[in-house]
Amino acid sequence: MPLGPLENACDQTIGQFLFAALGDLIGGNGGGGYVVADTDGDGAFDQVLAEYFFPGSGTVEVPNNIKTSRGVILVRNVTGWPIKPESTCGVVTHDGINLLDLLPIGSIPVIGAIVEGCSGCLFLWCEHEFSDEETVEIPV
Repeated sequence: MPLGPLENACDQTIGQFLFAALGDLIGGNGGGGYVVADTDGDGAFDQVLAEYFFPGSGTVEVPNNIKTSRGVILVRNVTGWPIKPESTCGVVTHDGINLLDLLPIGSIPVIGAIVEGCSGCLFLWCEHEFSDEETVEIPV
């Protein structure tokens, strides 16, 4: 039975489905991330170990392709929500979301304009996007 726009939901957890729906609602693509590794110790990430929807969980197997007796394997996890990172290097996110565009604070009677006017103190007028990167060094 075709499920239309919910077709991809079959491969997601409930958390992933909800974050994707919320991300779509506020103008993102649902978020997600990548796990990459430098398996040969040359400093360049040469393998994509995982690509996932936000929030992701699980394990990855990291191969050891170092040819010398000692070296370091780098493993990097890059994640973003509500917009998935474009890549694992450089700019993690590309578009931000202005909370004042999403929250109709100004339409609240009497205090809406005051709260919206003070929002500069709270940085609500800034574009927000949540992203993170973590790189782990594994000595071998």
